[in-house]
Amino acid sequence: MRKLMFAFCLLSVLLLSSCVNTAVLVSGHITDSITNLPIENAKVSDANYGDGNYCITNRFGYYSYSTYCEEHTIEVSAEGYELKKVTMITPFIVNSTPIALDVALSRK
Repeated sequence: MRKLMFAFCLLSVLLLSSCVNTAVLVSGHITDSITNLPIENAKVSDANYGDGNYCITNRFGYYSYSTYCEEHTIEVSAEGYELKKVTMITPFIVNSTPIALDVALSRK
């Protein structure tokens, strides 16, 4: 029983440490919910980190930024559109595949 508990604890520590200070790439497209056209200059931010962690979409509505393993509340805003919040949970075990998060915004 002790060996089983030790193995479980060791595995837990290894899994938890795989996520610490490991960047995860999040990227996607922000579009208009009616036209499906890209929204340029939309702000994509991670509300968990305040105003310091955000990016602005390019003319194709594309964004990309790095974050860490955990639960995130992503806020997407653009002039003339309703603010949208999306909960995203990054994978517990990090791999090299970027996380795709596409969001469609509704006009005000």
